Amino acid sequence: MLFSCELNPKFCVAKIRGLVNEKSVLMLVDTGSTVSIVNDCFVNRRDVSEVNNVCITSASGDKIEIIGKANVEFKIGNKCNFVYSVYVASNFSYQCIIGLDILCDFSCNVDLGNNCIVFNNEESINFECLEDMQFSERDNLQYDSMNGIDIEESINDNTNTFNIDEGLDNSDQEKLEILLQKVQVYIRIF
Repeated sequence: MLFSCELNPKFCVAKIRGLVNEKSVLMLVDTGSTVSIVNDCFVNRRDVSEVNNVCITSASGDKIEIIGKANVEFKIGNKCNFVYSVYVASNFSYQCIIGLDILCDFSCNVDLGNNCIVFNNEESINFECLEDMQFSERDNLQYDSMNGIDIEESINDNTNTFNIDEGLDNSDQEKLEILLQKVQVYIRIF
């Protein structure tokens, strides 16, 4: 079975550029996540404090391997610089997730109509659009959105379509089919 979905290059994803501990990061703004998480490759392991009995589950039901918490320096836009204690995950498909903890503490307004986020009612930061992203970043969107399902895919730069090859078990195929239907509906809105 071959699935196909056309990607609109004007489609914006809720990702913003910033720095985490002085390293460039593409951050997912996730209003469905109660906590913020940083990939362990952006944190010095000596700065990670151990946490007990923490179990974080992704929207797809996968367990996220948390190795601890760390105070992380964030720089987002020109005015939003802060240090925040976030969970640190290993084997994590995202570089950074900005969750409700940061979004609430900094009075963020996620403005989907204007494809941006506003921190502290001051600075507006635009979400990344597909046409502004490098090919490798667009390629990672599929892996991010499917949360690590092992698939083979090909992306045609001219048509902005991707194909997902067979090889998934029936359960994963059904989940993927539902995901693609939702993505197609969402893309049509833009």
